[in-house]
Order: sequence, then C-alpha cells, then structure tokens
Amino acid sequence: MRSQLRQTKREFISGESHYLWGKPYRLDVAVGTKKYSIEKMPHKILFSVPKGASTANKEKVFNEWYRSELKIVMQSLIPIVEERMNLNANEYRIKNMKTRWGTCNIDKKRIWINLQLAKKPIECLEYVLVHEMVHLLETNHTHKFHALVGKYYPAWKDAKKTLEKMPLDYLK
Repeated sequence: MRSQLRQTKREFISGESHYLWGKPYRLDVAVGTKKYSIEKMPHKILFSVPKGASTANKEKVFNEWYRSELKIVMQSLIPIVEERMNLNANEYRIKNMKTRWGTCNIDKKRIWINLQLAKKPIECLEYVLVHEMVHLLETNHTHKFHALVGKYYPAWKDAKKTLEKMPLDYLK
C-alpha cells in the first residue's frame, strides 16, 4: 500500500475526479448555498457549499459523506459475510487509515475498516471484511489463513489485485 500510486491532493473544485465504489465521478461544485450537501448523479457528484468554504471544511464534509456511504453498504454486506462464515465480530468501525485497509482486534472482536474503501469496488470491501474476520479464526497470515480467506471469498486474489492497482488517496 505504501508504494502504490496516489492521487494528487484534492481541492474539492469543479472538474476533479472523485471515486465512489470504484467508479470515477466528475465533481460539480455549486457555491453559495446555506449549507453543505452532496448528491450523487449518474456521472457526477453535485457538491453544494457555502460561499467562502475552506478546502479543509469541504474535505471534512466529503469524508463524512464517504463514511455514510460506506456504512450503508457495510450494513447490508456484514450480515451476508457473517452468515457465510458462521462468525460474528462484536463491532465494526470505520476510520481513515494511511497504511491498512482494515484491522482486527482479536481480543475485543472489533474490526476497523478503512474509510478509503468507499472509493474502491464493493468486492474490495467484501474481501477486506472476510480477511479481517478470518483473523478471528487464524491470527497470522499462514497457509491456513489464506485457505480460509479463499474458502469464504474465492475471488479474494482478484479483489486484492484491484486494491493494489487502483490509486490511493493523497497522503498528507
């Protein structure tokens, strides 16, 4: 992940390309609204911002939108993965991570998912969920671990390759 191609710093201006679920959307910024709003359209994202909005505030609002999009998909995907694996984590959380797609606290049975996965295809999110949940069964990345990942998500190698080839977020 560290040596992967990264996007340029986002300024949240019209014409920029922003990804959601692996698809690029052109950003269309409308300035002068009373409050922030984001609306995904077929080929663009309409981002309404107050006049004078700072780049930092726009980034914060955009990341919260990504968080809400990720939560929606996770809420539908987690029960499917848990049923397939006959396994449950106690808790799933989202945070913006620079060097990992996910982490698993085995003792607390807590799984953290990288906010940046909202920008990748849903298959990548499913792979990371399965990968982290397998840690509840097999701590280390052994042959058994990878066999279990393959059992519960046979297309994991393709999803991993997709994660490796897509550009990462700008690293601050």
